[in-house]
Amino acid sequence: MNADGRSRLNQRPEWTALAQHREELGEVRLRELFEADPDRGTGYTLQVGDLYVDYSKHLVTDETLRLLRELAAATDVFG
Repeated sequence: MNADGRSRLNQRPEWTALAQHREELGEVRLRELFEADPDRGTGYTLQVGDLYVDYSKHLVTDETLRLLRELAAATDVFG
């Protein structure tokens, strides 16, 4: 636990779930993700103003994003 009474990030159950998910993706290749989802190149992008982020070429799935949102919510990232 941190000095402010909050648990360490890597001790949270949401972090553990994300780490387990990463292990499950261990043998998955990007090529397989693109073959499974032909729209991946456009579906895994984000634009905010002039900032354009293409995360399609990272080992990220819908489940990864869901788990990241859960971790963000649990740690009150958005205030």
